[in-house]
Amino acid sequence: MYRKKKIVQIQISQIPHQFAQGVLKDQYMLFDNLDEEKTTNLQKTDDPIQTNDLLSIHIVRGTLEMEVNHETIILKERQIISIMPGSIFKLLQNSPDLIYFGFAIHTDRITKMLRNLRIETSLSERSQCFYKHQGNVQTLSDSLKIYKLIKDELALPAYQTQPLVIQRYCEILTLKDYKLYEESERAIATSTNNRQEELFHLFLQLLEENYLRERNTGFYASKLCISPKYLSSIIKEQSGKTCADWIDEYISFNARTLLKDSALSIKQISDRLGFPSQSVFGRFFKKVNGVSPKVFRNQQDL
Repeated sequence: MYRKKKIVQIQISQIPHQFAQGVLKDQYMLFDNLDEEKTTNLQKTDDPIQTNDLLSIHIVRGTLEMEVNHETIILKERQIISIMPGSIFKLLQNSPDLIYFGFAIHTDRITKMLRNLRIETSLSERSQCFYKHQGNVQTLSDSLKIYKLIKDELALPAYQTQPLVIQRYCEILTLKDYKLYEESERAIATSTNNRQEELFHLFLQLLEENYLRERNTGFYASKLCISPKYLSSIIKEQSGKTCADWIDEYISFNARTLLKDSALSIKQISDRLGFPSQSVFGRFFKKVNGVSPKVFRNQQDL
């Protein structure tokens, strides 16, 4: 029988973690077990969690098993995972010797930080994604030193410029991780000399805001003041996928999440995703995923 579950949406200050080290103005959160005399098992998450912020976890020793966007991930020593906003994750299990540290950062803060540094990138493009990196002894050591500086500041009596000092350390730590995944996946720079890349970013932002209501390429082309044909050619050239592919992927991801991790009926899911009928939803889901919604849900209980 299908076990009822719910998707818990969280902000930084609500991240369920027994090792929380502090929150700075609901913009940053630290968590670790570095000071434990002996390691303690992480608290498993029975319900899937959808984070609205960027989450980064560094493994110092041992292993951590997670499920991120329905994919099982095993993190080992000196590995890092960066989980983008909109992602769904669960903590599954860890080795007895696990030592880790991590942080969360509000999306508005990281966007502002990157803009101030004139680094143009689109978090919308990375929505519902995660990145696993293999660090080395040096990168782990550097990040750990910065992390401990932040903890030391939090332990000091408050002083006038303390929040700014902590913020700057947090930004440095974030940028260290940013550099790692940018080494493997180059940042897409928006510039006045590349109108096509700019339009691609704007399309993704519009899609994230409107995909539940608007599924026609013409709508997005109209918003961008270009023809549907021109928009389609840009999206295909920039990403290798069509506008319809992007729209279908956004809808399908949420459909799979609701079927897998909620107690809503298929009819209720169909209504929530804006389909005119359950049968139309069923045909769409089978076209994209190869199986019907009912079969997909039943497979989750195997």
